[in-house]
Amino acid sequence: MIENRNVWINHPEKGWISAEIIKELNDKFIVKSFEEDYETEIKKEETLEKNPEVQDGIDDMTNLSYLHEAAVVYNLTKRYSVDEIYTYTGSILIAINPYCKLPIYSREMIDRFCNQPTIKLQPHVYSIAENAYRQMLNNQKNQSILVSGESGSGKTESTKFLLQYFAAMAMKSRDVDSSSTTSNDTDGSYSNSIEEQVIKSTPILEAFGNAKTLRNDNSSRFGKFIEIHFDKSRGNIIGARLETYLLEKSRIVNPAQNERSYHIFYQIVNGLPQEILDECHLTSDCNDYKYLQQSGCTEIEQQSDCDIFKSTENALKIIGLNEKHLLGIYKTLAVILHIGNIEFISNDSSTKSQSNDSDNNGETCQIKDVINSTNREYSPFETVCNLLSCNKDQLRETLLYRKMKAASDSYKIPLTLDQCNEAKDSLSMLLYSRLFDWLVKKINETIQRDIHSSKNNHLSIGILDIYGFESFEMNSFEQFSINYANEKLQQQFNQQIFKLEQQEYDREKIDWSYIDFSDNQECIDIIEKKLGILNIIDEESQFPKSTPATLSTKLYNNLDKKSKYFEKPRFSNTAFILNHYAGPVTYNTEQFLIKNKDFIISEQLLVLQESKSEYLIDIFQKMNSKDGNSKNSTFKFVSVSSQFKESLNSLMKLINSTSPHYIRCIKPNSEKKPNVFNQPMVLNQLRFSGVIEQLRISRSGYPSRLLYDDFMKRYKLIASTHFKDTKEWKSLLEDQKKGSQIMLERMKIDPQNFQFGLTKIFLKSGIIAELENSRQATLNNSALTLQKFWKGRQQRKSYLDILNSVGLLQSLGRAILARYELDVLIMEDSCTHLQSLYRRFCSTNHFTTVINSSVHVQSLFRQTLSNQVFKKEMATLLSIIKVQNLWRQKQAKGILRQLKIDSKSLSNVITEKKNLESKIHELSSKLSTDSNNLSNIIKERDSYKESLQNLELEFNDFKLNSESIIQKLNDQIKNFGSLSTINNNNDNSKDLEFQQYRLKSESTITDLNNQISQLKDQYQNDNNSQRASTKEQLHKNDKSNHSQYQLVGDDITTEIKPLRLENQQLKEKNSNTMNEVNQLKLKISQLESQLLINSHNTTNSSQANQHDGANNILPPMNKNNLSGSSASVGVANPNQLGGGSSPTIQDARSRSESHNGVTELISALQFNNNQVDAGKYLVDLMLVKKEYTYIPTGMGDIPEPVFLLTRCFLENIFSGDRQFVKTNQDILMYFFSRFNDVIVSGQNIQSSLICYWFSNLIIFSGILDQYSTNGQTNDNPDLSILYDQLKLTCDSTTNKLYSRLIRDIVDHVQPILYRSLHSAKSNDIEFIDPITNYLSQIQISLSLEKCLVNNSLCKLLFEQLFTFINAMIFNEIILRKDLCCLSSSIPLKMNISELEHWLKSHHGKDWSQSVCDKLKLLKEVVYILMIDKTQLANEDLRREICPTMTTAQLKQLLSVYSPDIDSFEDPISGEILSTLMSSPSFNKSENVLIDVRNIFTLLPTTKLETSINLLEIENTQLDCDQLVSQLMKRNIESSLASSLKLSLNNNTNTITTK
Repeated sequence: MIENRNVWINHPEKGWISAEIIKELNDKFIVKSFEEDYETEIKKEETLEKNPEVQDGIDDMTNLSYLHEAAVVYNLTKRYSVDEIYTYTGSILIAINPYCKLPIYSREMIDRFCNQPTIKLQPHVYSIAENAYRQMLNNQKNQSILVSGESGSGKTESTKFLLQYFAAMAMKSRDVDSSSTTSNDTDGSYSNSIEEQVIKSTPILEAFGNAKTLRNDNSSRFGKFIEIHFDKSRGNIIGARLETYLLEKSRIVNPAQNERSYHIFYQIVNGLPQEILDECHLTSDCNDYKYLQQSGCTEIEQQSDCDIFKSTENALKIIGLNEKHLLGIYKTLAVILHIGNIEFISNDSSTKSQSNDSDNNGETCQIKDVINSTNREYSPFETVCNLLSCNKDQLRETLLYRKMKAASDSYKIPLTLDQCNEAKDSLSMLLYSRLFDWLVKKINETIQRDIHSSKNNHLSIGILDIYGFESFEMNSFEQFSINYANEKLQQQFNQQIFKLEQQEYDREKIDWSYIDFSDNQECIDIIEKKLGILNIIDEESQFPKSTPATLSTKLYNNLDKKSKYFEKPRFSNTAFILNHYAGPVTYNTEQFLIKNKDFIISEQLLVLQESKSEYLIDIFQKMNSKDGNSKNSTFKFVSVSSQFKESLNSLMKLINSTSPHYIRCIKPNSEKKPNVFNQPMVLNQLRFSGVIEQLRISRSGYPSRLLYDDFMKRYKLIASTHFKDTKEWKSLLEDQKKGSQIMLERMKIDPQNFQFGLTKIFLKSGIIAELENSRQATLNNSALTLQKFWKGRQQRKSYLDILNSVGLLQSLGRAILARYELDVLIMEDSCTHLQSLYRRFCSTNHFTTVINSSVHVQSLFRQTLSNQVFKKEMATLLSIIKVQNLWRQKQAKGILRQLKIDSKSLSNVITEKKNLESKIHELSSKLSTDSNNLSNIIKERDSYKESLQNLELEFNDFKLNSESIIQKLNDQIKNFGSLSTINNNNDNSKDLEFQQYRLKSESTITDLNNQISQLKDQYQNDNNSQRASTKEQLHKNDKSNHSQYQLVGDDITTEIKPLRLENQQLKEKNSNTMNEVNQLKLKISQLESQLLINSHNTTNSSQANQHDGANNILPPMNKNNLSGSSASVGVANPNQLGGGSSPTIQDARSRSESHNGVTELISALQFNNNQVDAGKYLVDLMLVKKEYTYIPTGMGDIPEPVFLLTRCFLENIFSGDRQFVKTNQDILMYFFSRFNDVIVSGQNIQSSLICYWFSNLIIFSGILDQYSTNGQTNDNPDLSILYDQLKLTCDSTTNKLYSRLIRDIVDHVQPILYRSLHSAKSNDIEFIDPITNYLSQIQISLSLEKCLVNNSLCKLLFEQLFTFINAMIFNEIILRKDLCCLSSSIPLKMNISELEHWLKSHHGKDWSQSVCDKLKLLKEVVYILMIDKTQLANEDLRREICPTMTTAQLKQLLSVYSPDIDSFEDPISGEILSTLMSSPSFNKSENVLIDVRNIFTLLPTTKLETSINLLEIENTQLDCDQLVSQLMKRNIESSLASSLKLSLNNNTNTITTK
């Protein structure tokens, strides 16, 4: 149906506008414009079909159903209005300059594009860079990126972003953080990396090669090709190379009005310090220099040349230029400015006051000596000579004369005034061009340093930043050269696009032979063929009398009417028209001949080469070999066009050897304002950039391509009405290719409009639009049908509801009447009942009154009678009581009289006296008895002291004897070692002698052990018996005395207290004696072990058996062994040595059943005075142990390593002997050093082990803090310093271990998320099981919470981990089209819910909910993907739906969102996005991605869940049998090794002596 169809019509100002067809005539349409609101008639061929709304704002314009100019411009307009500045057109990236900063170039964005397929992400310059980088590495072929566009379109910025991405990828390949590539060096420190130098070379090229034009404030006036070299295998940058093309030298001497010369001139004038300005004879006013002030523009709005100069100077330093080089550059630029100020005067107009020197005779012109500037008077020529350090006369001659040669003669021709100015300008252009070339050379020397060493081992990506096609009202030689280059590039572009199309068709087996491909080779031939434009211009430039008219005539005669690409204008004789691919361009030849000439004056070269300035010599050292000399003239003619053609051909050759990628930069408006889109201007640029031509090529073939699966999902709805048979329909769905063919046949689509490939269906332009319209019509019809049935159902339901309502009303009416009649009956019955009740009430009331009156009268009568009887009884009772009182009074008086008589008797006094005397006698006898007992106790104490002294003397004698015996045994062992060595070398004849010697030694040890045991038993028995008897006597006496006479008991107690104190001291002394005995016992055990090992080594020559024997003789050490009887270490019978097990071995095995504690472990560490080595050995044992052991304490479980470190070393530092502080400090520092090597930096360390050691370090830090809190570091400055050192080392190691733990977790979790999110289908997202299995396996929470670590640390770790998961998935969703859809939201929601459930079920902590809240943003995203998006236009609903998400993030999410291929959902409308962008909370510069680098922070200061109780740690016991055994074994082996080495040395000396 033609009517009501939307089309595009042409508008003279707005380009293309939308309209609706109202009526169709014969060859015209009557249309109504939506924007202008008017109706008009228009020819059918002047209208363009409009694409379906579902395709509005798509990111790849080749997917548009109708590929024409109006559709392309409208699509770009829609995307630009929502800040989507990048759009694909096939393989071309269109970049529209936003004229504002957008947050889409961050490090997070680079990470998101790394190793990602282009089809999954939105268009971006990083996507082109990633595609080129991956193709280079995968295909091992060089790549190139061609960035083109007109001035101000953003070519330079795009090149910067490409370099930034490549530098980041190169650094990532070396596992280096590339954040430094985006930071500015303002502190004077400069990086030497190639990536840094490549990026920082851009300000140099901008300063020396860019200038302000009418269209752009930073327009590149040259072309550059940056070739970045990468290592073939690793992909890191190893070098780069820079080439430049066609620098616009004429801008130096004659910039156009309201434009500027190159930026560097204005930068040095405004930015150089005053001392350098003085040295260069410069002022800080640009108006002092003719070259700068003649254009009338010296400043750029909102831009400081002084600030930009600082970055330029930093960039010059980065490429390796020193201060001497910089001063040379500044002087050269100053020379150019001063040359511009040189003025010439003609001799004809000179005054008499001027010099009449004889050298000036015959001169046409001369140099003016002094000129007046705004601030001073000076001689620019003198200044130039001084700065150049050249001969004044020679330089003057080059400016005033032209030297000619004829045969062997030479003569000078004076120059005219115009010729002198040309010579002056030629010198300026020569200096600047050579300076520019020298800078490029220096940049290449810096960034090309590693290429020569790896010439065949690198690949490259070239970035071509070149001017785009230009067409102005007045086009000169520059536009001709630029358009010629673009014509060549367009030819290569067309061939590449057609080649890609051809490859796609070949891959899918599609017939493409009839597809037309237009080539612009004929236009290129007109320019560069033998009699082409370039040759004619060069030929005319060499004739002195050539003019623009003669040039144009020659062009007309040779080219006009011979080709459709060349035309002669109707109203001009000095112009010609060339039909380029972008359209016809009229060129004016007025300046062609002048601009094509590049005169080089050889005398000027000689003068500059003979300069005394080293910098100038360096610049011009290769000029002779490069430029050569002319034989007949000092002016050497070099054609600019020939140079340009040669460099362009080499560039094309280089590009053709690579795989090209294209970026077309577009300038949206000429006002340089954001959010302004000039459609006609953009359309012209699209034509000039070749985008329209590329669309034409695509349109000539099959631009629309769909996978069979997507085609069936999308359009099976249309064909479903054509299939009535259910089985046939199911069979079509099973075979999608066959089903697609049958569907198109049933829908009666012309077979010429589609072809079937292997995996895709190819459709002609417009077919998709027809299918979409049919699909929409089918949906509309289906909706109408549904509405029809729904309305019918609603009407039927309404009719039935009315019938039911009428019946209900009738029943209600009847019910109301019945109720009224019932109410009347009830009223009558109620009245009757009330009357009967009232009568009954009155009768009852009267009866009650009579009864109550009668009862009251009777009660009053009975009360009167009772009162009379009571009064009589009370009178009788009072009389009886009075009689009883009188009788008791009489009896008491009699008893009183008797007592008075008895008190006068003395018999009682005598009896009491006798009782007192007997008590005094008894107490006296008791006192004498207690005094005797006290004297006996004192005597017993004296005897006890005397016996103790005797025991001490005996023990001292025994100690001396034991030491002498031990010394003898040591000597005998050493002698035995030498004997054993000799016996091993000789025969076994002396084995018997050794056996006797060994038995004798063992018997001596046995006797010594027996003596020690007997002495200890005797001492203990005596001590115990004396203490028992004394204690019993004191107890009895104290008890009896206390019960009978308190004063005597107190005296005895006073006497006993000193005795008890002395007894306690004796006990302590006894304990010290026992310790000394234990030490002797330990030494004896060592000697026993050495004897046994020597015996075993003698009888067994195998090293393995020696090792077993050493293991068998190592007894665990404890107090029982050290204080036990001597039988435990003695030899029962020498005869037992011949067979069976050794008694010593048997006793050692029996002793192994006992347990050694921490005290024995400390003794083992101090054994043989080798605590440092033993401590380091213990540290190594702890670090290599893979078991997770915890020590139960009253505070909670403590990991075993930190417990041992505290008890064995840390406790000795703060609570032990000060002489061992240094030793224990060294051991602890060794622990941290080895910990960093083994755990922190170790390989294949499990995360659970890291968690275990992490808890050790946290508790160790808490113990250190506890020692500091107890004040043990306050009184000792050395301990305070040691505490600070240990604390700092511990905290540093803890942070490193935390970072290692985070890195291990991220390295495991990130690939899981990456693999899940990059699955083939969006509904295959499954990351919950691998992540939870991993987290359960490493047992983070269990490892940290089993000990004393605070819950807040576990909370922090899980919060950061869940924040990382939230950020990574969120960043993926808002950038990837395949994830930002409804089909992916369901599996995402399931995974998130299961992850929360796992956390709450496995870690049912208070902080589980706060950790789950870290996924809040992700849950909001999933919810938004599942709901109706139109709700988000309402700000209140938006705030309720997604309170965490920012408006900018929501806008990005909706911009990427794409409905599923088979869904009925409409795309996000531009109105919703516009509403979000107009919201006050929208921040255009906000970075929508979450920075995952700053999620995992360093370990914060944390406190332990339970405060450390040092006393609790000291009282905790630990079974250390294995550790003690290993330490003793190592110490014994070390001692044996030393002894055997010494014995071997002695034997060697003895043999040598013999």
